Amino acid sequence: MKHCIVNFANGYFKKGQDRLVNSLRENNYQGDIITFDQYEQVGSSSHQEVPYQFKVYAIEKARQMGYDVVLYCDASLFAIKDVMPVIYYVIEKGHLMELCGFSAGQYCTDICLNEFGISREEAFYISLYSAGFTGLNFQNNDSKLFFERWYYFASQEKTFIGDWNNNNKQCSEDERCLGHRHDQSVASILSHIIGLEKIVPTYMQYIYTGTEIKKQTIFSCQGII
Repeated sequence: MKHCIVNFANGYFKKGQDRLVNSLRENNYQGDIITFDQYEQVGSSSHQEVPYQFKVYAIEKARQMGYDVVLYCDASLFAIKDVMPVIYYVIEKGHLMELCGFSAGQYCTDICLNEFGISREEAFYISLYSAGFTGLNFQNNDSKLFFERWYYFASQEKTFIGDWNNNNKQCSEDERCLGHRHDQSVASILSHIIGLEKIVPTYMQYIYTGTEIKKQTIFSCQGII
């Protein structure tokens, strides 16, 4: 299968992209590395206009280029050991989605939930996954359907738009709503509807001061430094 790892980053985050690329080359990645740093390259609106639309559009560009398997990595990620087990997992399972510990009930606008016909109460039973680390095998029918729907909602824009916090109840009158997570909220709801499995964090780990890196961790998620 033809596979690639994709990233979009510009401005300050370009340093993270460079770090990611170097780490992939140093840790046995045997596919292509596709990077973008201009919205025009992927055809998306700016991050300020439609948050993280660029991510879905970057994956679509890679799909149009003929890649069967795409792993999207945020600029905050970098590899620390052999990358290929992640690719083999996506090929075998059809997708990779790792839980992040929150729910759509906590991080989703009323507008987004209404688009899916989901109540706030129901949304608390929908787990979010870390969409900045998404693996898709386009030869898998469920993964293909998921991405087609994700791309559709990205292009429609309104489910991706919303503030990071709900301090002024701009996302929801419900105080249990803490904000919106844009592409991640939408992707997590879609994966739930379609029935795609989300696994406990396995290959990617958030790293903070004093964090002990787990044996199975292949990608670290750390701020741009």
